Amino acid sequence: MAFIEGGPHHVNYSKRSMARDQVFTMSALGLERFRLAGHDRGGRVAHRLALDHPERVLRLAVLDIAPTATMYAATNRDFAEAYYHWFFLIQPFDLPERLIGAEAKYFVRKTFGSWCKRDGAITEEAMDAYIAAFTAPGAIHAACEDYRAAATIDLQHDRTDDLASHRVVAHMLVLWGSRGTVGRLFDVLACWRKKSSGLVQRHSIVDTSCPRRRRRRPSRRFCSSLPVDIELTTASGPSRPFVAGAPSRQQMGVDRACRGHEPHGEI
Repeated sequence: MAFIEGGPHHVNYSKRSMARDQVFTMSALGLERFRLAGHDRGGRVAHRLALDHPERVLRLAVLDIAPTATMYAATNRDFAEAYYHWFFLIQPFDLPERLIGAEAKYFVRKTFGSWCKRDGAITEEAMDAYIAAFTAPGAIHAACEDYRAAATIDLQHDRTDDLASHRVVAHMLVLWGSRGTVGRLFDVLACWRKKSSGLVQRHSIVDTSCPRRRRRRPSRRFCSSLPVDIELTTASGPSRPFVAGAPSRQQMGVDRACRGHEPHGEI
């Protein structure tokens, strides 16, 4: 895999550039309109794609994130401790690249381990795959450039959209882990309602390997801080009925975000 240089103002790693790449790819596959889901950094690219190319996105699902600008603006000690990498990786080249490169395997294991809420949430096979990808030539620099873009040019793009009241028009599904930092520090649903002019829905994901799995009612608690792993390995993952079509109340237990600036109500 080849990695490109960041370019002026890290523009090549901006979410706008990445979203454009995704649109070109989907066009090459003959998909002019599509349903889109993204986790973590991919969720931020998906958010930007839905803003820049609204005519292409039928539905949008974001997993375990609040909007980037919202998170940076609300920075406090708790957030900085949990998301220290947001501030470490944006340091000028080549400070983080050199420090991480000296002990890359340790960095990956320590970082991913800190995100998990139980032992074994990430298998050794999966961890080895993460390490192999992260230690590929150019990968560490590319990761740093992604975060540098997020703290600079991406925030500029977000600010421009906010000033113009430009919001996501596609129906949205928002998923997050209540035991994770995002769910603990942010009102995730409210954050995304502010960024959307359409319907915003949510759903609980239950990790069936969690000791709490015998609870009668579905829990919004995650044993792992990587809900995408639960979602993608569960045959009845909550994003499936959403991307397939409008879910029922029984399927989703949805919250409805009214359009415009009208009060938000719940179904």
